[in-house]
Amino acid sequence: MPEAIFFALLCLSFLLLVLTRWTGCRTLLRLGREQRAFFDEHRTRSAAAVSVKAETGVPVSEVPDVQSSDSSPLHSLADVPDVSVVMVSEGDGSLLEANLPYILHQMHCHVEVVVVDASTADTHTAVSTSDALKRFRQTFPQLRQTYVPASCRNVDRLQAGYTLGIRAARAPWVALTEPDCVPESYEWLSQMLALADGGDVDVVMGYANFDLDEGVAGVRRAAFERLKRFVCYARAALNGRAIGVDGCNVLLRREWFVGQGCFPPTLHFASDAVSLAIDAHISPGRMGLALCPESVVRQRCRHDVQSFAADRLAVYRADRLRSFRGRRLLSWRDGAGDVALYLFLLSFVCFLTCRVVCYLPQVPEGSWLSSFLPYEPYYRLFWLCMDVPALLLLALACVMPFVVFRRITRMLEIPSFGLYPLWWHFCRPWRLVALRWRGRRR
Repeated sequence: MPEAIFFALLCLSFLLLVLTRWTGCRTLLRLGREQRAFFDEHRTRSAAAVSVKAETGVPVSEVPDVQSSDSSPLHSLADVPDVSVVMVSEGDGSLLEANLPYILHQMHCHVEVVVVDASTADTHTAVSTSDALKRFRQTFPQLRQTYVPASCRNVDRLQAGYTLGIRAARAPWVALTEPDCVPESYEWLSQMLALADGGDVDVVMGYANFDLDEGVAGVRRAAFERLKRFVCYARAALNGRAIGVDGCNVLLRREWFVGQGCFPPTLHFASDAVSLAIDAHISPGRMGLALCPESVVRQRCRHDVQSFAADRLAVYRADRLRSFRGRRLLSWRDGAGDVALYLFLLSFVCFLTCRVVCYLPQVPEGSWLSSFLPYEPYYRLFWLCMDVPALLLLALACVMPFVVFRRITRMLEIPSFGLYPLWWHFCRPWRLVALRWRGRRR
């Protein structure tokens, strides 16, 4: 019976699709709930301590604090380490004027900001980096500035800027971001550092994405692909095999990163440089995840459709330059997921075709088709054991992407993508073929 064969392929492909595309998200969501509960409890204790001080005059430091259990993935917020925020500016003075206050007013008492000026003589902007920083230095002494030498012609200026900024940082922890990024909360650094306290991690990865409210053409697809990439990195980190980060929201242990040589000497790829460097240096189980809404960073979208296409191609090339561990993990999941989706769609179409053709009386008797699919004048009830599960599997394949990413967007408190995840998952195999074709042509 051909229907039974295609139904078995449909079930197997759906199982493979679940294992490659949607497994691991439950662990991610559970970790996000644990972090959310921990920080809510900490705010409650802090508010209670302030209330006790106001009523009794006892200092807050003397109020008993309930420590978290050893099984908690977080640590106490009492003694968070110092942090230096490093960003590289290529003449984006107006962006610094708009976004620096959100970083300088972070709710952390030991924060310094190091801005690396990577602009050249050919850079022409309305407000230079130096002019923008002069307006903040009188009020914020923790703001520092350094430059990328003009002699760095054979080295990517972005990588050189990050290297100089990390080496110039005075704090043991360094947070990397970009001038066009804005933290969603003034507790961004405190929550990132809470995951770094304890000495068991070298990197803390946070979520960063484009601002969907600007209405730029193509930003919806680019934002969803960036969210999908973050989920892929997070799932790999939860499995103890970190393969990359988002360079707009990452916290590094300065001593570890400098001791590893910062960026690899063989890395001559500007796009996704921070992620490739983390993939080359990180040890298994040494990455933390920040999944609270307060640790989210929103990036201003200054691209168009052509720029998004170029960035997508650059990310595809960067994945091919990863280490063997990271490239194998990405290629296995992506390749198996694409094969599962192709097989699922093909199996369902073939199963539906077999179920419809057998009820067509126009099939000539004695032909190969009539011998392969004999004519059935009436619908028999035992066919429900395959028809109903096949329809249910199709419905689940359509609903699962929507449900999974709906829960992830609620966890991060970011705008929902609606039904777009469903459209993106069904169109991804064809888009990936076109992307690989473009990558080979260039």
